[in-house]
Amino acid sequence: MPGSPNAARPGASGRCPVRPVRPLATPWAAVLCLHQGHAGSRSLIRSAFVFQFALGVALTGCGSAQSAAQQRTEATLAAVVSEVQALRAEATARAAATPTPEPPTPVPTPAPEQAVRAVLDATVLVETSRGSGSGVILGAGGVVTSHHVVEGAARITVRFPDRRSSPAAVVRTDRRRDLALLGVETGETPAPLGDAEALQPGAPLFGVGFPLSTMIGSRAATVTRGVYSGQWRSQDGIRFVQTDAALNPGNSGGPLVDAQGRVVGVVSFGVARAVGLNYAVAAEEIRAFLAAPND
Repeated sequence: MPGSPNAARPGASGRCPVRPVRPLATPWAAVLCLHQGHAGSRSLIRSAFVFQFALGVALTGCGSAQSAAQQRTEATLAAVVSEVQALRAEATARAAATPTPEPPTPVPTPAPEQAVRAVLDATVLVETSRGSGSGVILGAGGVVTSHHVVEGAARITVRFPDRRSSPAAVVRTDRRRDLALLGVETGETPAPLGDAEALQPGAPLFGVGFPLSTMIGSRAATVTRGVYSGQWRSQDGIRFVQTDAALNPGNSGGPLVDAQGRVVGVVSFGVARAVGLNYAVAAEEIRAFLAAPND
């Protein structure tokens, strides 16, 4: 407007009037989208943006000068877009070349009846001149039972799951561990020995044996179920597995089995006038006992 203090006066200084720079044609949204996921390209885009802003403020030329500057800016932005695209393609290729790790294969846990099936076939009734208890076959020609089951017995007979009976002799005993090894001819498959140290509180456990067989006349081993309550050590340092599985007189010497069907203990005793305080000699103690030389 004529007379306005802000009106341009052409020719006064030989320069064109200052005019705002037209926004660049390159869509910034596209550039910003391209850089997502590529931290290395952010500095390139930031530098280009600062360059465009500074150029827009500083440019005072007109006509061909301004057009040339804008072309240089757009060329710079095009180079940035090309660099981002190259970085993105490189990252995609690297991700495709990196093998995806296979998820771990879960270890199947057998059903409870499958877990105890093999141990049932290796559990025997131990009858003596003083009473009866249980035992478990843990090696060729060897039945492990409790020391207190055979202590002082003049006669020992082992009855197998197929109703076959055979006399047995004491090979070795360990009063501290309350374990005894009986020598007897066996054709059954030994039960696998597990790892009591690996048990976690709450893990299911199964007691297998012949409870109160002289009273109720058990003809086959029975199974009770409980959980692993914890580990207890005697004053002699012997490790025992504590469980709340129902264990009664006659279970002594029988196996305590984990969910994988492995013997983790040999039943030893329960606390009188208490509920769920039953103990079995831990598998680690059984291994040490079997490894000792015979007297």
